[in-house]
Amino acid sequence: MPDELPPSDLLFPTAAFLSCARAQYAPQVRWTAPRRGLAIDGRDALVAHLAAEAVAMGSPELQPLRRTATGSRVIEETVVRFVYAGHGIAGLDLPPGSRVELGRVRMLEIADSRIVAETCIETWTPLGTADGSPAPELMAPRGRFAAGD
Repeated sequence: MPDELPPSDLLFPTAAFLSCARAQYAPQVRWTAPRRGLAIDGRDALVAHLAAEAVAMGSPELQPLRRTATGSRVIEETVVRFVYAGHGIAGLDLPPGSRVELGRVRMLEIADSRIVAETCIETWTPLGTADGSPAPELMAPRGRFAAGD
């Protein structure tokens, strides 16, 4: 895989974010998030999707947990806590200002130093609202995500 930017730079859809994402993914990449029913084909569509998600993550706190690589496969596990903007993340049914924790395990397949397939296993946890109110009930594993939202 190409050299990576520091994680804090990857959370914002800057020119560096877009350039790094384009460099890491093969043109015909397949990206899936099964719990949300999402499947995205192609680098341009995926970079646009990742940029929209990054914009929706206000005040992100990224915590890398572990990374394992063997041959053409990489598994990364991270947690990011953020304040949700209220739009931009497909299937996330929470009001603007909600504090959210996303646990994500990324399973990557690499060919010619680029990601050709990525499956994201995600756990979404509402933590409350920005003003400290209790968290609203969450979506995904309980069936409130809908593909294409």
